[in-house]
Amino acid sequence: MNLKKNLTKLLKLDDTPPRTALAFSIGVFLGFSPFLGLHTILALAIAFLLGYNRLAILVGLYVNTPWTAAPYYAFATWFGALMLRYDAASASSLFTYSSFMKLPFWEKISHLEALVWPMMVGSTILALVAAFLSYPLARRLLRRERR
Repeated sequence: MNLKKNLTKLLKLDDTPPRTALAFSIGVFLGFSPFLGLHTILALAIAFLLGYNRLAILVGLYVNTPWTAAPYYAFATWFGALMLRYDAASASSLFTYSSFMKLPFWEKISHLEALVWPMMVGSTILALVAAFLSYPLARRLLRRERR
């Protein structure tokens, strides 16, 4: 997808700026949400069910690119661990590559389970923040460009 071309299309949609900005911010929320692997399916389902423009939701969804996803989810997991009051120092020492690779398979799985809740909580909170910030910015940009 050519991002510049799709952003230009987004600015020229027939929908109202608030409605397009809302669709965009829903896409941003989904793009940063903990629903890894389901982002596109959820975005298209929401667009279909609520009647929002698919392009607006997909442009918002793909703000979180493969280049930003890994650092984002690592930070979101750390942030979630802080929110849940996990001991970050002991948790991070468990997940050094060399020590993790020496563990038996089922023990690795149990250690990974310890990261699920922090990732879910952290990425949900950060996705909500990103969506709430993206709505007024997108609405302002759309209104300015359409004048």
